[in-house]
This record gives sequence, C-alpha cells and structure tokens, in this order.
Amino acid sequence: MDDAELVKSKIDLVEIISEYLPLKKAGRNLKAACPFHTETNPSFMVSPDLGIWRCFGCDRGGDVFSFLEEKEGMSFVEALEYLAKRVGVKLQKRVGGQEDKKNKLYQINSQASQLFHYLLTKHRIGQKALSYLSARNVSSSAIEKFELGYAPASWDTLLRFLSRKFDLSDIASTGLLVGKETGGYYDRFRGRIIFPIKSPSAEVIGFSGRVLKEAADEPKYINTPETAIFSKGRILYGLDLARGEIKKKNEAILVEGELDVIASFEAKVENTVATKGTALTEGQVGLLSRLCDNIALCFDTDLAGDAAARRGVELADQAGLNIKVIQLDQAKDPDELIAKSKSLWQEAVNRAIPVFDFLIDSALRRFDQSTAAGKKEIAGELLPILAKISDEVVKAHYLAKLASQLEVSEEVLRQALLKKIRVEKFAKEPESQIAKSKVFGLIRRDRLEGYLLALIWQAGDFEVDKKILPNLGDFQNQSLKNLYKMFMIRSAAEESKKPDFSGLSQRERELFEQLNLVDLSAAVEGQENWQKEVKKTAQAITCESLKEKLRILGQKIVQAQKAHQEKKLTDLRRQFRDLSEKLAGI
Repeated sequence: MDDAELVKSKIDLVEIISEYLPLKKAGRNLKAACPFHTETNPSFMVSPDLGIWRCFGCDRGGDVFSFLEEKEGMSFVEALEYLAKRVGVKLQKRVGGQEDKKNKLYQINSQASQLFHYLLTKHRIGQKALSYLSARNVSSSAIEKFELGYAPASWDTLLRFLSRKFDLSDIASTGLLVGKETGGYYDRFRGRIIFPIKSPSAEVIGFSGRVLKEAADEPKYINTPETAIFSKGRILYGLDLARGEIKKKNEAILVEGELDVIASFEAKVENTVATKGTALTEGQVGLLSRLCDNIALCFDTDLAGDAAARRGVELADQAGLNIKVIQLDQAKDPDELIAKSKSLWQEAVNRAIPVFDFLIDSALRRFDQSTAAGKKEIAGELLPILAKISDEVVKAHYLAKLASQLEVSEEVLRQALLKKIRVEKFAKEPESQIAKSKVFGLIRRDRLEGYLLALIWQAGDFEVDKKILPNLGDFQNQSLKNLYKMFMIRSAAEESKKPDFSGLSQRERELFEQLNLVDLSAAVEGQENWQKEVKKTAQAITCESLKEKLRILGQKIVQAQKAHQEKKLTDLRRQFRDLSEKLAGI
C-alpha cells in the first residue's frame, strides 16, 4: 500500500467534508449544496462506503485529496502531507499514477518560469522586454515579486531547455508546446513578456504572454490552454500574493489584466487580483467567498451592457458576497490611472459604490426617464437584474429606489418583478436529478438500466430480491451489463465486501462510482417503496427487451414472407405470439 492509499484508509471523508459543508442523509449517501458552483437544489453527493464525492451539477468529483485540491487550492502533495500529519502517517514513498503526473506538470512549469525569469532579468536577450516594462512603470521589485519573465522569439528555446530533463509528451501536457501538423513541437510563447499564473498555494500552473508591440495579425495576450492543472475559469491572477491582504481587509478588488494587478500592488493596494476577463466565473466566486465577504469590480468594459459580467455579479450575489463597482473617470483602466497618480487609484477604490446602485445609475443615464418609452427601457433592463438579487431586503430596497427614480408606483414594479420571477422559475424548473444526470444517458433503455443499477447498488440494508430482476440478456448497454453481471454473480457472503473491479474497464469503474453517488432519496423512501421501484424498473427493462425482440422478429417475418419460407414463417409467428403474450402478462 503506497502513502496515498495508507492515508486515505485512515481518513474519514465525511468528517473532512463536514468541516466545510452541512451534509444531510440521502439513502446510504450524504448530500449538500455544491461548494464549487451556485445551485438551489443540492447535487453534491458523498459516499462514505466508497470514500468518494461527486457533484452532478458541475461534474466535479474525486476522493479526499481531490476535495482539498478543489476547496483549498492545494496541490496533491500538499493535500497528502496535510492529511498524513492529521492522521499521524509518516510519508516515505513517492506517489504514482495521475497525481505523480500532475506533480511533473508543476515541476515543468516551475522550470519554465525560472528560465523565462532568468532571460528577462539576467540575459541580454531580455533587455528590450525590460525596457518595455520600465516604460510601463513596472519596478524591478515588482518584476521579482511577480517573477515576470521573457520568452524569446525563437521557435524552440524552451523546448530545448526542458527536453534535457523531461519527456516531450509531458512538456506538451503543460500547454507550453504546440504540436506541428508534420510532427514534433514548437514553443507556444515567443517574443512575449511572461506572467506566471500560480495556484493559491503559489505553484506555477500556467502562463500568460503579452506582446511587446501590438500587431493586427496576432493577439495581444495568449494564455496556457486548459490542462490537468490549469483551468482559466478557476484561477485569479495574483491570488497567491494577495490572499493575506484580502483576508485582512475582508475585501478583494477585481481587475481584468496582469498589469492592472501589478500596478495596484505598486500603489500599495495589495488585495487585488485579475479575473482574466469580465466574466466572473463560479470557480472564481468560490475562491473569493472563502477569503472575504466583499468584492469591488473594476473592469474596462461596460458592466451594465455586458451579459457575461452581469452573470458574474449574479453568481457573486448568490454566494453571499457584497459587490461594489470602482468607477474610473480619468483613465480606461487601473494601470493607466496609477501611471498618472497612485493616489487617484486609492481614492477610486475608496469611492466604490454598491453594484446595484451602479446599474440603476447607468440605466438612468442612458435612457430618458421623463418619457414612457424611456421608463419601459429602464424597467426592462433592470427588473431581470433585481429579480435575481438573493437577499429579499436588498431586493426591496432597490425596487423602492427604482420606483422613486421613475416616479411610478412601487406596487406596479413589484407586480412586474413577481411576474418576471415566475417566468424565470417556470423556464428553468429543474428536472429531477435522475432525469438530468449524465450517468443515465439520453437513450430510454440506458436510463432504465442505469437507474436500476443505482437502485440495487445503493440498496444498503434493504434486501434486493434477485427473482424480480431482469435477465442479464435483457441489458443492452455493454458497460451497464458488465456492472449488472458483477452484481448478479456475487454471493451473499461477498455482498458486504468491496466489489472486485479486476474485470472492469476504467470507464466501468467510473460508472460504478457515479451510480453509487446518484441521489435517489427524492424518488424512493423506505424499504417497501424501494422494492416497488426496483420491481417497476426491472419490469420496464424486460418490456423494452421484449419490444426489441418483437421488432426483430417482425422484420424476419416480413423477410420470410417475401421468400415464401412457410416452415420458417410458422416458427417465427409462434415465437412472436409467445413473446407478445409474455409482454402482455407483465
């Protein structure tokens, strides 16, 4: 048993997750609202028996190590060391498999970052880039703090450097290389200032590269693509450095770009991070909500006119964050404002206004509230936003403010708001978890087979009567059939033990875990109802199987008629009659 398995065997997953979430019983599993995305119907499931978790809403899942990686931004090694210390295990061995692969990606990124930094600060090839940064008021201390670098215009500088120590396939897995159509690779980042992007625990997970001179035929910035350790929607540039100050001030300032973050640090406003765009994501909201209660947005684009940005505001509001907007009157972005005066940025931060005040003021500026048409435009833009405010007191406050500004009855707006909420709710009425779960697929027969397997695997102390179950041949989906076979051949003595996965594919093992985590508590409750649901689903599968056999027999009968095969036709009709009677008897 390696270190990871030893630690996992001693850790109570439920105990760890319960420190973050209130878990409720759901059959033999536990459930909660997912901590990684905003949801109203809990779809985060934990299996104490298997030591795994999964969210059927955002499709994340894993074991106790994965949970800490997602929740705390730890690397696998950090999670392993933390849990080992918690249960008193002394680590001795290296970890293999997928986690070792991730560790290698961290190592490669770290080596690449060191090379880029060296080329910028110590090599003559980085002089032009240093001059550019100096002209942008980036100090040498900021270059060191953020470990900025430079990727030369060469096609293979990084490739040659890293390939001395790492396999090309591993280097390519970091996104640092681009594959050629003719075979081989070349460097992704060339002739660019390099901004290392780090996890909250300060490991290099990716890079952003900015051109020195803008050109129409190439993008200003390029970023690391999605990798095993880098997901753009779940990172905030500068968080590793800003984390302490965000906690201390209980507020995070969100800007768009790396240079905005660096300039803000230079202006002594060090609770600043960059979203890499105006669309604040669920993953980013999750990171921030664990550190502070307040955020202040300062984006280049018009927040009121950007649907993605408004969606980010909605996510932050639903997570319980108080949101403000920093308005810049004398510059297009923080970097430009700070270049004029650091105090101007500090003053702008202090003057930030609540986001819903900002959105109302923005609409009032753009439309003529003295006319009926203008009032209609303003209400049409703002009511959908106000309808989604999570706190009812806050919602009522802004409804009253809007009514006052438009000089219309608050009751009229309230009725329009309620109508909007009802329409939204009806349009987005959630399906049951069984219906929406990817585990059950889109084909009716797959859904029935998957649902039955979930029922029998999660039966727990309930006894499943195998006599009412369909035959193995009634299963159509091969992966589900293999899982069903594993259940059917188990003896009573084996049913309390962990299943033997030796004959299953990786996909089938993953399916088994997912089926064990699907929340069935809303569908069935109590042993009697459980048995009824099993029987009903088993009969439905048998019916589907019989219908398919009858369909095939019907085709054969038509063919036999055309070929005038009377003897064969008689036999086929007998089979068809027998199966029809069997179907009618179910």
